[in-house]
Amino acid sequence: QLKVNRPKIWPDLQSEKKVYLISPAYPNSDAEIAEMVLFLRSRDVETILFDFPNKNTDPFLAHSDEIRLAELRNALYGNESNIIMVTRGGYGLSRLLPQLLKSDPPQTNKLLVGFSDITSLHLLCNNHWGLSSLHGPTLSQCAKGSINKESVDHLFNILNNQSKTLSYSITPLNSLA
Repeated sequence: QLKVNRPKIWPDLQSEKKVYLISPAYPNSDAEIAEMVLFLRSRDVETILFDFPNKNTDPFLAHSDEIRLAELRNALYGNESNIIMVTRGGYGLSRLLPQLLKSDPPQTNKLLVGFSDITSLHLLCNNHWGLSSLHGPTLSQCAKGSINKESVDHLFNILNNQSKTLSYSITPLNSLA
């Protein structure tokens, strides 16, 4: 049995009622963003979206490095919410890390939620700034139903501070484990 306690310093989505929605790597269509916004609204959560100065034309990145960095900094240093949810992983985030490594840590503990290539941002938050984060599904996965409803509900129970302990029954793969 593996048990993990929810850190007490994590912000509570029930209190926040808003999340920053960011795309620091691969792009999303306007329809996909709208689907994620509707998904969050169905859970009584509003989104804070970055005001992009122009339309994205890059097929593999959400925007230029400079614009994606500005969006990420807006979420990390903004005061509208302490929860940041990533739309999806993908190539490109690692190009922003050298600039972030030169930046001061956010003054408040922001909770970053995402995975895949976003793991590099988790590592920066954890190891360089001493912030905690949640390695969990991206919002596009939740909104599209590409992960099961039980997992999505579990994620939101954690974010809403309704689940204080995560408990997993695990079976070793072999006798050495």
